[in-house]
Amino acid sequence: MDKKTFLETYSSLTDKASETCRFLAFGSIGVVWTLAAPKETGTIPPLLAGVLAFSSASIGMDFLHYFLTSILYRIWARHKHMADLPYDSEVDVPSLLHMPARCLFYGKGLCMVGAYVALGMYMKPLLFPV
Repeated sequence: MDKKTFLETYSSLTDKASETCRFLAFGSIGVVWTLAAPKETGTIPPLLAGVLAFSSASIGMDFLHYFLTSILYRIWARHKHMADLPYDSEVDVPSLLHMPARCLFYGKGLCMVGAYVALGMYMKPLLFPV
């Protein structure tokens, strides 16, 4: 597989993973909303609060992933533009420029895993009573 095909495949897969995380996050928030109907205590059970926290963190990281990356790339591109490089010239992108996006990408995925583990822990006694 050549480098161009590899990078296109990688980009496609990470975009799909981000989209799936977004849907899962909103879905888990909907499930918590349904399960945490107002009770006498007026509080959300701790495990469901964890689901909300992890899902909200995943959505926040998803936003930051794209927002921060676009700002960093704009700053880097502007710096290269000011260096009077031709528009179509090849430049090497520093690996540190990808680090925030990579950390946020993995972070939002791990948050979704945490959200669904907490949801599973909450649902287990309801689905399989002893």
